[in-house]
This record gives sequence, structure tokens and C-alpha cells, in this order.
Amino acid sequence: MLENSLWRHRDLRLAAAGRSASFLGDEVATIALTLYAFDAGWGATGVAAVLVAAALPLAVGAPLAGRLVDRVDSRRATTLAALWQGLCASGALVVLVAGDPASPVTAAALLGLVVALGAGQAVSGPAWQALVPHLVPADEVPRAVALLQSTTTLAGVAGPAVGGLLVAGGGVAGALAVDAVSFGVLAVAARAVATVRRPGPAAGGGGTWAGYALLRDDRVLGTLVAGLVAMIVVLQVVVVLDVLLVRDVLGAGPAGYGVVNALFAAAMVVGALGAGRWCAPRAQVGVVVGSVAAIAGLVVLGGVAPSLGWFALALAGIGLGNGALNVAFGALLAGRVPDAVRGRVFAAVTGATQTASIGGMALGGVVGGLVDVRTAWVAAGAAGLAVSAVVAAATLRSVRRPGVTGGAGVVTNAVTLESSPTARTDRPAPGPVRTGAPARGEEQRLAAS
Repeated sequence: MLENSLWRHRDLRLAAAGRSASFLGDEVATIALTLYAFDAGWGATGVAAVLVAAALPLAVGAPLAGRLVDRVDSRRATTLAALWQGLCASGALVVLVAGDPASPVTAAALLGLVVALGAGQAVSGPAWQALVPHLVPADEVPRAVALLQSTTTLAGVAGPAVGGLLVAGGGVAGALAVDAVSFGVLAVAARAVATVRRPGPAAGGGGTWAGYALLRDDRVLGTLVAGLVAMIVVLQVVVVLDVLLVRDVLGAGPAGYGVVNALFAAAMVVGALGAGRWCAPRAQVGVVVGSVAAIAGLVVLGGVAPSLGWFALALAGIGLGNGALNVAFGALLAGRVPDAVRGRVFAAVTGATQTASIGGMALGGVVGGLVDVRTAWVAAGAAGLAVSAVVAAATLRSVRRPGVTGGAGVVTNAVTLESSPTARTDRPAPGPVRTGAPARGEEQRLAAS
């Protein structure tokens, strides 16, 4: 069984653990500091400030983070990012112990450290993602992507729970102390990954904004990214309002709310693993477009669900589509992007989606104050269906244009890199080096986060 299992790849095991641990550590720190802000009497504004500070570096720091990932070898990038995050968590611990919770200086220092912690994640995420195609043979990349997507999803679900338990057991300071130690362990794991993605001397060609330029010039990817950004806004609107629909309209208690959201997370994992097994290169565009339409339709059904059971089924369907969408789009993304600019493209997509997420949460608060919850859900789903129709039509036109491939091949009119060779991969073992990064035009897959 192990011969056909992804777990036979030692470095992939380390990468899955490392990326999940990094994400989990960020979640634990954010939850701990959010609880601190609440207990310190910072009010809703202070709590929101912590959440925005955590997301801001991922949204606005993407160009610089991607450039760094494409200029520094993967081992150094992941190790230094983990050490930096551990240092930030330690700094936050010192501020908590020595500072006055009511002091604006303490608040400013903690918010600055939250931003710094997010900056480490802005580098760590693309660095791990860009490394994945080097860890397994090309035909196993979709499954590897699905594995990392699933472990990251589980980390996202576990993060708030772990953070809350650590705060309950040892206070916010205790939670941050454990978090700092976990980042130290992550740095050791990053150093232990034998495979190294080493960008060539000219890999930074195209400049800091090369990732955005490629997405702009690749009609297929550009159209899909624009559609995904719009869909994220839609989904964030309903995420803000789902607690109102479940608790106020459908009459569920806290346990019911927790169960339906856990079901959503579990369905995301199933959808990701399923897509990793059957999402062939030529099917990737279709899976992305179809998943967007299915998610939007299920949002409409969730808005009109007559009972909690029907709502839970709709939410599980949204989770399945979300997991499949992440894997299919990530596989398509990596197959169309030269390795030399892969870090910047991943960072650009992260920046665009994080910005959309922040905008969607803000919009959700506005919409929730204007119309009733069911109307908001149905309207959001209808908007998503309109987006999916536009994306499907535009993508179909793009893949039919001369010189543009619809599968995992690289678009011929994508941004030209300035004599950028593909990145080199060093393995300690003798014999041929399997880079996992074929030349432009070859079929290869990887997931976006």
C-alpha cells in the first residue's frame, strides 16, 4: 500500500506538516490575541483591528513576498520565515507580560507584532507551495496538492479550538509561549527537507510585479482569478451572515452551529482529496468553472433551506465544491506558470484573494444591516451564478483562441520573463535529479492554497 501512497515521499510528509504547522501557529496566535483584546476591553474595534492586522500582510505584502520566494532557495525561505514567526510570538509574549492592557502603547506594539507575524506567513505560504512540484513526480502533483490542501484545512479548523484551549489552560501568555516553541520546531522541520528549490541567478527577472503581470496576460488564468475573487467576496458575505441564519432563522443552538461548520470543513477535505485523484489536466478548467457555479447555486439553496438539516446539506455541498475548486485551480495554476516566477504568482493570488476576503467581510456587515438574512444569502448566490456564467463564457472564448491551451499547458502569450531559467532543485541522493518542474508547455499540476 505504501508503494502507491503519497506518504512514501519523506519530503512531502515534512512539507505537509510544515505548512500546516505554520498555518496552525498563525491561527493560534491570532485567536489568543483576539481573546486578549476582548478581555482587555478594547471593544469590537480592537478585536477587528487584530483580525485585520493578521490579514493585511497577506493582502498588501504579496508582491515583495513573492519576489523573495523567487530569489531565495526554499530551505532558507521556509526556515527564516519560521524563525521570524517564532520571534514575533516571543515578542508578543514579552509585551503581554510587561505591558499594561489598557495602554495604547501595548495595543500598538501587539498590533505591530501581529502584522509582523502575518508577514512571515506571507513568505512561508508561497515558499512551501512553490516547492511542492519538486517533491513528487508530475503525475502525482494533483494528489500532493490535495494532501496539502486537506491538512491546511484541518489546521484551519483546529486553530481556533487549539488556541482557545491553550488560553483556557495557560492564559494568553501560555498560548503564545507554546506557539513560539512550535515555530522553532517548524524551523527544524524546514531545515530537514532534503529537496531544495533553488531559483537561478536570473530567476527574479520580470520584477516584483511579474506574478500579477502573468495573471494579467494569461487570459485563462486572468479570467479565472477575477472570477474567484468575485466568488470569495460572495462567500465572505454569507460567512459573516451564516451565524444569523443558523441561530436566529433556523433556531439552532451553539452546538448546531458548530456541527454544521464542522461538516463544511470535513466536506472541504473530502472534495480536495477527491479532486486530487480524478482532476486530470484537461478537466481542470471545467472543474474550476463548474465548482464556481455549483457553489453559487448551493448558496441560493442554503438561503431558502426550510430546516437546519437541509441547510447542513447545502453547506456540505459548498464545502465539497470549495475543496475541489482549490485543488483544480491550484493544479491548473502551477501547470501554466514557469517555476522561475511561481512564488510571485502564488503570492499574487494570495494577495488578491485576501483582499477580496477582507472586502467581502466588510460588505457582509453592510448587507446584513440592509436586508434580512435569507434575502442576503439568496442575493449573494444569484450574484455568484451571474459571475460563474460570465467566467464560463470568457474562459471558453480564451481557451479557443489560437495559441492558448485549455489544459495544463502554458499560455503562449503569457508574460515574458527576462531570460529567466527555471529554478534548480538539489537533491542529496545520487543519480538523475527529478525537479518536478518541466519546461514551459509540459503538463504539470499544483494547488494554490
